[in-house]
Amino acid sequence: SLPPAFTKAVVYYPVCRGAAPWSAPVAGLMLLGGRDDIAFPDQCISVAKGVMPDRLRTIVYPDARHGFDLRGLPDGDQQPPGAPGYNANAAMRSWTAVLDFLK
Repeated sequence: SLPPAFTKAVVYYPVCRGAAPWSAPVAGLMLLGGRDDIAFPDQCISVAKGVMPDRLRTIVYPDARHGFDLRGLPDGDQQPPGAPGYNANAAMRSWTAVLDFLK
Protein backbone atom coordinates (compact mmCIF):
# COMPACT_ATOMS: atom_id res chain seq x y z
CA SER A 1 0.00 0.00 0.00
CA LEU A 2 1.02 3.60 -0.48
CA PRO A 3 2.45 5.58 2.42
CA PRO A 4 0.16 8.30 3.78
CA ALA A 5 0.25 11.65 1.97
CA PHE A 6 1.15 13.26 5.30
CA THR A 7 2.50 11.91 8.58
CA LYS A 8 1.10 14.29 11.22
CA ALA A 9 -2.29 15.90 11.85
CA VAL A 10 -3.32 18.72 14.19
CA VAL A 11 -6.93 19.12 15.28
CA TYR A 12 -8.18 22.15 17.18
CA TYR A 13 -11.29 21.65 19.36
CA PRO A 14 -12.77 18.79 17.28
CA VAL A 15 -16.33 17.55 17.70
CA CYS A 16 -15.74 14.07 19.12
CA ARG A 17 -19.37 13.05 19.74
CA GLY A 18 -19.65 9.44 18.56
CA ALA A 19 -16.04 9.33 17.28
CA ALA A 20 -14.09 6.08 17.37
CA PRO A 21 -10.66 5.84 19.01
CA TRP A 22 -7.82 7.38 16.98
CA SER A 23 -6.70 4.83 14.42
CA ALA A 24 -5.35 7.08 11.68
CA PRO A 25 -2.02 6.01 10.17
CA VAL A 26 -0.58 9.38 11.20
CA ALA A 27 0.47 10.91 14.52
CA GLY A 28 -2.02 13.42 15.91
CA LEU A 29 -2.09 16.44 18.18
CA MET A 30 -5.53 17.26 19.61
CA LEU A 31 -5.94 20.71 21.20
CA LEU A 32 -8.99 21.23 23.39
CA GLY A 33 -10.53 24.06 25.37
CA GLY A 34 -11.47 22.98 28.88
CA ARG A 35 -14.42 25.42 28.86
CA ASP A 36 -15.54 24.50 25.32
CA ASP A 37 -19.32 24.09 25.43
CA ILE A 38 -19.68 23.65 21.66
CA ALA A 39 -17.30 20.72 21.04
CA PHE A 40 -17.23 19.20 24.51
CA PRO A 41 -13.68 18.11 25.43
CA ASP A 42 -14.94 15.27 27.66
CA GLN A 43 -16.27 13.56 24.55
CA CYS A 44 -12.73 13.38 23.14
CA ILE A 45 -11.53 11.17 25.97
CA SER A 46 -12.90 8.10 24.14
CA VAL A 47 -10.94 9.10 21.02
CA ALA A 48 -7.66 9.24 22.97
CA LYS A 49 -8.32 6.37 25.40
CA GLY A 50 -5.79 3.59 25.00
CA VAL A 51 -3.90 5.37 22.21
CA MET A 52 -0.17 5.69 22.82
CA PRO A 53 0.94 9.32 23.35
CA ASP A 54 3.33 9.09 20.40
CA ARG A 55 0.28 8.37 18.18
CA LEU A 56 -2.08 10.97 19.67
CA ARG A 57 -1.13 13.71 22.07
CA THR A 58 -3.98 15.61 23.72
CA ILE A 59 -3.59 19.02 25.35
CA VAL A 60 -6.44 20.70 27.25
CA TYR A 61 -6.25 24.44 27.93
CA PRO A 62 -8.44 24.66 31.07
CA ASP A 63 -9.64 28.27 30.70
CA ALA A 64 -10.14 28.17 26.92
CA ARG A 65 -13.41 28.04 25.00
CA HIS A 66 -14.20 26.86 21.47
CA GLY A 67 -12.35 29.04 18.96
CA PHE A 68 -9.67 29.98 21.48
CA ASP A 69 -7.09 30.60 18.74
CA LEU A 70 -9.25 32.93 16.60
CA ARG A 71 -8.07 36.49 17.26
CA GLY A 72 -11.14 38.06 15.69
CA LEU A 73 -13.45 36.62 18.35
CA PRO A 74 -14.33 38.48 21.55
CA ASP A 75 -12.43 37.47 24.67
CA GLY A 76 -13.75 34.11 25.88
CA ASP A 77 -14.26 35.36 29.44
CA GLN A 78 -16.81 37.85 28.11
CA GLN A 79 -18.79 35.39 25.99
CA PRO A 80 -22.12 33.82 27.01
CA PRO A 81 -22.53 30.02 27.21
CA GLY A 82 -22.46 28.32 23.82
CA ALA A 83 -20.41 31.07 22.17
CA PRO A 84 -16.79 30.72 21.01
CA GLY A 85 -14.17 33.05 22.42
CA TYR A 86 -10.53 34.01 22.01
CA ASN A 87 -7.96 33.19 24.69
CA ALA A 88 -4.56 34.81 24.00
CA ASN A 89 -2.66 32.55 26.39
CA ALA A 90 -4.13 29.32 24.99
CA ALA A 91 -3.65 30.58 21.42
CA MET A 92 0.04 31.27 22.02
CA ARG A 93 0.63 28.02 23.91
CA SER A 94 -1.22 25.95 21.31
CA TRP A 95 0.77 27.47 18.44
CA THR A 96 4.00 26.68 20.29
CA ALA A 97 2.77 23.09 20.75
CA VAL A 98 1.90 22.84 17.04
CA LEU A 99 5.34 24.07 15.95
CA ASP A 100 7.02 21.65 18.32
CA PHE A 101 4.83 18.74 17.16
CA LEU A 102 5.51 19.43 13.47
CA LYS A 103 9.32 19.45 13.86
